[in-house]
Amino acid sequence: ASRGIGRALAQRLAAEGAKVVVTARSLETAGKFEGTLKETVALIEEKGGVAYPLVADLEKDSDLDTLVARAVELLGGLDILIHSGGKAEYAPTLDMPQDMFDRTIGHYIRAPFKLVQKAAPEMKKRGAGWIVVLGSVTAQPPMRPYDEWAIHGGNTVYSAIKAGVHRMTQGLAAELFPDNIAVNTLAPSTAIRTP
Repeated sequence: ASRGIGRALAQRLAAEGAKVVVTARSLETAGKFEGTLKETVALIEEKGGVAYPLVADLEKDSDLDTLVARAVELLGGLDILIHSGGKAEYAPTLDMPQDMFDRTIGHYIRAPFKLVQKAAPEMKKRGAGWIVVLGSVTAQPPMRPYDEWAIHGGNTVYSAIKAGVHRMTQGLAAELFPDNIAVNTLAPSTAIRTP
C-alpha cells in the first residue's frame, strides 16, 4: 500500500470509515520508486482516517504466516482482506528465467493462498467477511489477429497466473459462501501506470 493501486484502495476504504492496516516491504524507503508506507499512513490520517502500517514482504513465508495475526492484534478482528501486492514481470516464455516465473507465482497465487488461510478463520469468528484479490484483464485470451503486445510483450506467464487468480477467487467464493464471506476479483481493464 505504499503506492499505486494498493495505496488508492487503502485511502478509499479509510475515507469510508474503515480502520486500515497497510503493508509494504518497508516503512520509510521506496528504493527506486516513489511512495512509502509512512506516506500512505500520513495521507490517510490527513483526511481523518485511521491507518496502521505493518512491514511485510510477501516473498517471505515468515511475513505471510504472521501478517494476519499482527493485523488482528492491532484492530481486534478482521473484516476485509485485500491482496493487491505484486510485481508484474514480463519476458517471453522461452526466455523467462526460472526465478522470475517463481516470483510471479509467489506474488499472485502463493501469497493470497497463504493469507486467505489465515484470514478466513478470523472472519468466520465475526460471522462475515470480504476477500478481494487483484486480478487482471490480461487473464482473457489474446484477441486475433494477434497484436504486437501479444506476440512480443512477454505477458503470457503473468496472464496465465492471473487467469489462475480469477479461478481461485471463483472457487473460494463458493467455498466461503456458507460462512458469509464474499470473495471477489478486482480486474483493472485498462493500463494503470504504477511504478
